[in-house]
Amino acid sequence: CSVTCGTGVQSRTAFCATSDGTSESVEICRLLFSSVVTERTCNPVPCQGTVVDTFFYQTSPNGA
Repeated sequence: CSVTCGTGVQSRTAFCATSDGTSESVEICRLLFSSVVTERTCNPVPCQGTVVDTFFYQTSPNGA
């Protein structure tokens, strides 16, 4: 996947070949087999925000 969090893209190289081993272009392959997928979305998990701990200190009016 192209990212570690948030939606990214996963890609692969596809090729078609005839029975004698001659390769065909991806465009021809797509015409013959419309279901050839070379890219898809991946990792739909949103990125987590940064967690910051916040502390509040309250003192008494006399400083104690």
